[in-house]
Amino acid sequence: MGPLHYRRRWLRNGSVKRELPPYYYLVHRVAVEGLRPEETAQGVSVRTLYKWLKRYRKEGETGLQNRASRPRHCPHATPDTIREEICERRRE
Repeated sequence: MGPLHYRRRWLRNGSVKRELPPYYYLVHRVAVEGLRPEETAQGVSVRTLYKWLKRYRKEGETGLQNRASRPRHCPHATPDTIREEICERRRE
């Protein structure tokens, strides 16, 4: 993974302001400032904040990048051979 992606916000004068994702500040308050996650979790569950904090401690800033929620595999998916056969029969 690359560096932490910044959100871009266009200002009225045409310039771009780069902002860190809001959850970065929550993690920073716990990891650096020493606040308790229960005090810091604003708008997110404490469980989610602990998850972000674990990623931050393990991977640094790159661990805070957005991740896909899509599953990596599906154990009960239809096998490719059967799927191809179904497609062929539909084309007939």
